Amino acid sequence: MMQILSGLRLLNRPGYTGDASNNWRSFRKGHARAFFVMRRGKVPIGIAERRGRTLQMVLAFVGQPSYRRRLDFHGIVRRVVDERLATNVDKAVTDALVGRLPTGFRRRPQAWPM
Repeated sequence: MMQILSGLRLLNRPGYTGDASNNWRSFRKGHARAFFVMRRGKVPIGIAERRGRTLQMVLAFVGQPSYRRRLDFHGIVRRVVDERLATNVDKAVTDALVGRLPTGFRRRPQAWPM
């Protein structure tokens, strides 16, 4: 992004300019020649990069998206928790008191004997 802003000479900050200039070092990097605003007629459609014979769109200007809610994620989670939490906790406590441990459960080794 910094290369694009520099190449388009848009990187102006108070007390600092990182824009591509006309000196030799900046010229060798090639950002000033490489990046340009593509237009369709007079309307800018994006930023493109030209390297040798290749041309590639780097950034496209698009319209603002319109988002809408498709799935009430939090509502579904809340409903499932309300339905199943009490039953699952009761079952887990009962199993733990009886001594049935979950599958693949291993107790951690104790650092000292008790």
